Amino acid sequence: MRRKLLIALLVLSVTAAVTVFSSNTENNLLLTGSPYQSSLPLGFFAHSVREDYTAPPVKIEERSSEVTVISAGDVIFHTPELDAARENGSYNFNPMFSEVKSIMETKDIAVANFESTINPDRKLSGYPTFNTPVQALDALKSTGIDVLLSDNNHTLDTGVEGIKSTDRLIEEYGFKVVGSGEPGKDKSAVIEKNGIKIGMLSYTYGTNYGIQYKDMINYIDEPAIQRDMDNIKRKCDFVIVYLHVGTEYVRTVEASTSKLVKDIASMGADAILCSHPHVARKSEVLNVNGREVFVNYSMGNFISNQNDKYTDIGSMVSMTIEKNGSNTRIKYAETIPVYRLRYKSGGKTIFKTVLCSSIENYSNVVGSSDISYVKQVSGEIAFTYEPAQAADSKK
Repeated sequence: MRRKLLIALLVLSVTAAVTVFSSNTENNLLLTGSPYQSSLPLGFFAHSVREDYTAPPVKIEERSSEVTVISAGDVIFHTPELDAARENGSYNFNPMFSEVKSIMETKDIAVANFESTINPDRKLSGYPTFNTPVQALDALKSTGIDVLLSDNNHTLDTGVEGIKSTDRLIEEYGFKVVGSGEPGKDKSAVIEKNGIKIGMLSYTYGTNYGIQYKDMINYIDEPAIQRDMDNIKRKCDFVIVYLHVGTEYVRTVEASTSKLVKDIASMGADAILCSHPHVARKSEVLNVNGREVFVNYSMGNFISNQNDKYTDIGSMVSMTIEKNGSNTRIKYAETIPVYRLRYKSGGKTIFKTVLCSSIENYSNVVGSSDISYVKQVSGEIAFTYEPAQAADSKK
């Protein structure tokens, strides 16, 4: 009897369970159209997520890019150089730069100070009023130079018409002109390479004919430089300021030049490169308001026929500039000492700009005492700059 009772209770339990399952299934079909979807209230799962939850930020890796800029000192063509370049009724200056061409043309941007004029209406001449054959521009372009600075103490050597013709021809030959130009014309340059915009400004202490034509020549005037700086910094990532300043043939830096450089660095310049003394001076890095500013106080001569001691050794300044996101800085910089080689061959004087580091290759035309002199002076002006952060990234 007890066994029958247990069996009856078991049958009743199974029947009740089947009835409840069927009821729930019917409800799910009515509410959701699926017998497998939960019959929990709508929105239950949405409200189960924390309302104060914030997804972690997605880190976007910033791409870095680089641009290389090389700057050379004074390009001066004295009469003996014109004679040396004369060839078949014309002029060929290319051999003078053949030994540095491989360096210049591999850089993204190459700059030089053109310390002469080109005025076809005047007779060709050397010192003291320079008027150079237009073929010199052929050679400089072939060497890889992109920008010519045209404000210096010789800018007015062939008058105001000389300024106009020089700048016009420089542009016709495919160079950028910085430092002089027609009234109202922007006398700066912004060159973009590899996504980096390099701004260039240039100023001179004066001309050999005084301070004239202020609307055509950039003169050193700090309020004006500040205005130009504010304007160009809105257009570029990195600013180089070129200054034609300093005492000729003196290798030490004047207090006035040091102050001027620091003032311009404080205005926002990222690098300041000087010319005019015709001898190479030191380089250094200034710390200005937490920024590191590269300075060369004189690159000296790139080519000339000057005879004063040290005028035959100059320096090129090479900079690798890196942009990472919104930050642009010098990744690496160095001075590259160069020597003005001058010797006789076949009854003709040969002029050539060569690397000081390769001076022993010319021992057949350079005496041992001169080789020692070149090594000593080039060692004194050699300079390398690599920020700690850039150096650490190589480890």
